[in-house]
Amino acid sequence: MIFFAHTFIRALIAGVLALLVFIGVDSSPFSITRESAISDPEVATSTLATSTIKATPSEPSEKKPIVITPKNPAIEIPLTSRPLPPIIQEIVPLNSLTKINEEVRAAVVNILCATASGGTLKPITGSGVIIDTRGVILTNAHIAQYFLLKDYPFKNNVDCTIRMGSPAMPLYKASLLFVSPAWIEANHKNITLENPLGTGEHDFALLLIDDTTNPNNTLPSSFPAISSNLIELDEDVVLKDAYVVAGYPAGFLGGISVIRDLYISSTVSSVKKVYTYKEDSIDLLSLGGSVLAQKGASGGAVVRQNDKKLVGIIVTTTDQKTTEERDLRAITTTHISRSLEASTNLTLNKYLEGDLKQKVTQFQNRFDQLKAILVSDLNRTVPEIIIKISN
Repeated sequence: MIFFAHTFIRALIAGVLALLVFIGVDSSPFSITRESAISDPEVATSTLATSTIKATPSEPSEKKPIVITPKNPAIEIPLTSRPLPPIIQEIVPLNSLTKINEEVRAAVVNILCATASGGTLKPITGSGVIIDTRGVILTNAHIAQYFLLKDYPFKNNVDCTIRMGSPAMPLYKASLLFVSPAWIEANHKNITLENPLGTGEHDFALLLIDDTTNPNNTLPSSFPAISSNLIELDEDVVLKDAYVVAGYPAGFLGGISVIRDLYISSTVSSVKKVYTYKEDSIDLLSLGGSVLAQKGASGGAVVRQNDKKLVGIIVTTTDQKTTEERDLRAITTTHISRSLEASTNLTLNKYLEGDLKQKVTQFQNRFDQLKAILVSDLNRTVPEIIIKISN
């Protein structure tokens, strides 16, 4: 009996230490973020808004009212440099979890879009994840819509940069490979809102890295990537698994800090509930509260620990005051693939086959149509702004 109790205690200690070692391979920016928000004079007036959107009262229907205790609770603690005792190292294989964290963080990007002149479009910052070694980024449509507006209201007014690292540094330029027409058609009127509402349905896009920000640099032959899971999720398994969640949260940063001091964050989480939009499928994952439940984390990766597969991207969060109280949600890659197939007759895997630069060109016709929808709404807001100023 004493032997089993001793073994149980050793295993429990090992599990806790594994999480402590895993979280925050780079120093967590959360405490830094809070200090920056207080000291940064731009935080109250900054127009550097993000497009993380809040859940509406008419949310997708819950498949089953299941709530479970997290298998691996999220703990935002900096990595300690002290080695674990040899006995603990023998019990728990820490390298696998640490390795997954490193691989996920290497594939997550920050997408920063700024305007040459102010106007109705506000700069945004969001996240994305590379899903193909050729440089394909999966992100949200509410971020990628800015790529549609590159030349609005004049040529090269909107400039979007792909940044990586911690802090995020500008490295690449990208072109729009696909953005969900269903999302644009349903949400185009929200583009000028600071905190638009939405459920996350169809909120995805694909970008292709095709240039560098420094003309003296060349594109790498291969990018770090996380492969996507496109097999329908099993509800019982989903609720038991652990997930690495990573992105570039910026909710507590001012404009200058986002440009200079934006750090990647990652944590281990579990799925609290699953939702479906229309059918008996798992389309949306509830991940609870964590440091990632902030603006700017949209498009970040949700990777399953047991097979290192991308199962979703961050899409919405509820609007409580603290990140711990919020509910972070992610649309699943299976929902994304089904939505893409409904629009193109191609699954995500099929869409990424062949010449990707040619697909960028082929998407141009639809690109122009979707841009026209957004521009129409933007133009309608200009007279209203002029009237308000004159009054």
